[in-house]
Amino acid sequence: RFSYIGGRRFNDYFFAGVGAGLDIGVSNTYKPTATVDRWGDHEIETPYGWDNQVDLPMQSIAIPLFVNFKGYFTKTKVAPYLSFSAGARLSTGKKLEIYDMSGNYDRTLRYGAFKPFFEVAAGVNYRKSADRNYTFQFGYYTHNIKEFDGWGGYELDNEWSHGFSMSIGMTF
Repeated sequence: RFSYIGGRRFNDYFFAGVGAGLDIGVSNTYKPTATVDRWGDHEIETPYGWDNQVDLPMQSIAIPLFVNFKGYFTKTKVAPYLSFSAGARLSTGKKLEIYDMSGNYDRTLRYGAFKPFFEVAAGVNYRKSADRNYTFQFGYYTHNIKEFDGWGGYELDNEWSHGFSMSIGMTF
């Protein structure tokens, strides 16, 4: 992910900004299909085989738009901080095509154009000069994903995926 955050540091301890970026996915971007048998059970074809419950893939490219708040603990050359970001990943929609056991097309379900996310991180800001700073942070994030449940009918369920993040940055 590449991001730019424009904002204002209101004092030595508080920053607020708005960010935008570019997310480029390298995994979990396959084209999903589902096959429905005569009893109404579903199976989803993935690159890893067939399953009844699958987190559906995301778009390869998305634009995250978010707000960011940072609270600094000190006003020294090396200043630890806490950061909070919230926003959404915007992309073109993705679709799940559903077929019957004979291979005949049944319907298409669309998803994925708007995916909310949140991140909490702890980091360090290193002040190199009056107009140049470097940041390093570790965080925890969660983002919304869609899940197709083979036992739940033709619906896409909202689920939340969780993970850890690490980022480096430069302020100017």
